[in-house]
Amino acid sequence: MNEKRPSENLETSISKSNKGNGRRILVVDNSPVILRFMQHFLEKHGHQVALASDGVTALEVLESFSPEICFIDLIMENISGDKLCRILKSMPEYENVLIVILSAIAAEEQDPHTKYAADAFVAKGPLKEMSSHLLQIIQLLDTDDIERIQGTVLGKENLYAREITRELLNSKEHYETALNHISEGFLELLGDKIIYANPAAVDIVGGTEESILNSKFIKLFQETDEDTVGTLLASAKTGNTTVQSTTPLVVNDKLVLLKIIPVAEDTFQSTLVILGDITRQNQLESQLRNAQKMEAVGTLAGGVAHDLNNVLSGIVSYPDLLLMQLPEDSSLKKPIQVIKSSGEKAATIVQDLLTLTRRGITEKNPVNLNQVISDYLASPEYHRLLSFHSEVEIEVCLEEELLTCIGSEVQMSKIIMNLVSNGAESITERGKVRIVTENVYIDANEPSLPGIAEGEYILLTISDNGAGISATDIERIFEPFYTKKEMGRSGTGLGMTVVWGTVKDHGGHIDIQSSPGKGTTMSIYLPAKRQYPASLQEMEQTKKLAAIHELKGNQESVLIVDDIKDQHEIAAHILAQLGYVAHSAYSGQEAVEFLTEKKVDLVLLDMIMDPGIDGLETYRKISELNPQQKVILVTGYSKTDRIIAALEMGAGRYVKKPYTVERIGRAIKEEMADRA
Repeated sequence: MNEKRPSENLETSISKSNKGNGRRILVVDNSPVILRFMQHFLEKHGHQVALASDGVTALEVLESFSPEICFIDLIMENISGDKLCRILKSMPEYENVLIVILSAIAAEEQDPHTKYAADAFVAKGPLKEMSSHLLQIIQLLDTDDIERIQGTVLGKENLYAREITRELLNSKEHYETALNHISEGFLELLGDKIIYANPAAVDIVGGTEESILNSKFIKLFQETDEDTVGTLLASAKTGNTTVQSTTPLVVNDKLVLLKIIPVAEDTFQSTLVILGDITRQNQLESQLRNAQKMEAVGTLAGGVAHDLNNVLSGIVSYPDLLLMQLPEDSSLKKPIQVIKSSGEKAATIVQDLLTLTRRGITEKNPVNLNQVISDYLASPEYHRLLSFHSEVEIEVCLEEELLTCIGSEVQMSKIIMNLVSNGAESITERGKVRIVTENVYIDANEPSLPGIAEGEYILLTISDNGAGISATDIERIFEPFYTKKEMGRSGTGLGMTVVWGTVKDHGGHIDIQSSPGKGTTMSIYLPAKRQYPASLQEMEQTKKLAAIHELKGNQESVLIVDDIKDQHEIAAHILAQLGYVAHSAYSGQEAVEFLTEKKVDLVLLDMIMDPGIDGLETYRKISELNPQQKVILVTGYSKTDRIIAALEMGAGRYVKKPYTVERIGRAIKEEMADRA
């Protein structure tokens, strides 16, 4: 048995083990001294070495060199070491590559493995000690105990004070903190490739930061804009001056304006690009133009309707008087009935015109939208529609505990009738129209719904799989008498105008999603109220009392965590009815501080809070304080990635805003029972 002699040192032992078993190694460092040392040292021990002086060069080297190990410096020009690590970790072909950061600063971190996307860390220090650490890492790769590498930090014992480097890192973090919080997209280019992207730019472009870095800037744009972008870049570089685009360009279906700034520092030349997202601004301007147009049309319609009503009075009223005087077998009876029917149809059109002139709702009552839909489905108009479109299936899915809105049942009925009719008529063969109602909560500044106020809404969605609507037609769909249908055979051309006017009268919002051949989805958001129509009050109250009795608590304590005061009041009122003791926290940090000092039986935790930490981060901190804490998540959205993450971490269940007494009561009761 051969035993290692006591005099044989660690480096000699490792060197022998690696001889003849060379690895492919990439070294990335902006120091020529370190690069020369690493190349000489690693090749001396039988390894194949490729070098790169920065992140961009490293990615170019990787196009023709496939390493098993990457030693990466932390602070470099263009793509820094930490970002290069994240890029490599995001690429499937480098899944099994060992990534080691060479940095004294990273090694000094309390837990560098959680901050940087690397497998191990070696502190830069005296070359002799650093050599030993490099070989120690390589040796671990040859053993069956490869998991020991994860999170390994070597060389901390030999570190000297490095205040200059630390100040440089702090300066870099300060610079990136500023860029991370500006609303404009900010990119830096080296040649034609992206080497930096702030969060706003990532949001505009789409995808992840790792997928954007090192990609070609010009490929972000649609092909029709590539020549324009190329000309702007060339103009900025040739003239060494700032260049701006005068017309919007399309990036990831968003409209952006470009500002291109060439930068030259010694031998390093790059280009800064500022992306100004004007999509929402264009949407708001379009909405304003439409509102002004409808205002003018409404004024005109009011005058016309007034005169037409005077004319129609005789046409509608006199036929009845004539018919009463005619014998049953009179040949004049049928023509007079046609005159009367035509007059009534004209009067209906006038009523639609009058809808355009209204400013506000003349009738203000609590409306149960589910009941309005049910009444329409039982109406002669609906059965007539089915007889014309027998191949169309109408599917109905109504929220059982739908909140109410304040307004006019008659106007609501017209919304439903017009949208269902349009959906059915857009289907040429077999197809489906879906009618859906649900309670939703809209958070402030919801990007997909510009201009809508925060709060609780009833969402009415009517969708079809018909012919769809082109982008050009969507721009004009609410204009009076603008229609693709044959006038006189299918509607008056005022249906969508009436829908628009009614929704605006009720303080609501319309969202349209459609494209040719892919059907149409009309989403109507109506401000919700927590009260029932008088006609339903007694029936609903009886049902609620039975439900509440089953869901009563026993003075258990519940902490409400939400940044909206109104939501606290609603939740506290419901909890009091159910027999719970409510406490309040208006931010995640306030909730953590409360639970540090006191205990509660359950936490109702909102997932989206601003400012401060959100629901997921709050849940993490609560779990650190008390892993057994019962928590119910509350959200105005469907199940998002962050909700799923919280549920996987141990949160009991989630409830969508706006919640009813029965829904939240049942969730609390079940959560208490599950973890009793």
